[in-house]
Amino acid sequence: MSIEGIMSAAQFEQFFAQADADKSGDLDVNELIAVLKKRGYAGSDRQIKQYFAQCDTSGDGRISKQEYMVAMGQIPQENHMEATMRSVFTSFDKNGDGSIDHKELQAVFAEMGKTFSEADMKRMINLSDKDNSGTLEYEEFIATVFGRK
Repeated sequence: MSIEGIMSAAQFEQFFAQADADKSGDLDVNELIAVLKKRGYAGSDRQIKQYFAQCDTSGDGRISKQEYMVAMGQIPQENHMEATMRSVFTSFDKNGDGSIDHKELQAVFAEMGKTFSEADMKRMINLSDKDNSGTLEYEEFIATVFGRK
């Protein structure tokens, strides 16, 4: 059984309010780490930071109450395209650094049973890499997915 089946929406809201130590209306990663540790969560700070990045669909370094409720399954994620796309991006971003390099892209294709050479992977990245960093950042990813220039 998932946590979504155990906790009610009111309990999720109560957790969010408790975690929002500075009462700003959103959470930063340190607030999330503090409340989870206080409640006995045994995971590493790195694991919490990865989860935080998945929940932070706006990419602003904060989790709004709406982002939190989407992540907790209280608001259907498919109603929030940005949340869905951030989730896809973070699943590709294997090392959690905020960008997708050719090796991460190759790993995604391998999971789908497709193999491409390293040169092919670099070419795929370069097609969308607007800042010539050699990686694909979130905004570049969104532009590619939606055909924006």
